Amino acid sequence: MTSGHTINGATAMKPGLINRAVDDEKFDEESKKLIASICENSPLVIRYNKHAIEDALRGTFDESLPKLDACSWTG
Repeated sequence: MTSGHTINGATAMKPGLINRAVDDEKFDEESKKLIASICENSPLVIRYNKHAIEDALRGTFDESLPKLDACSWTG
């Protein structure tokens, strides 16, 4: 991740850096679907995710991993 090398979606998916990739032509459509899905979640879940991400930016990786992991199971 920190090597600076560009990788494609298939390569990024193998170690779990991403969970989904879409073709350039479908990017806008799929982005809108993702945004709609996020907006459908309860405000509490969205707020918790936001706080977890903010905490992750302030803390160490080991400290923030449990919170970020919890966010990945909310939707």
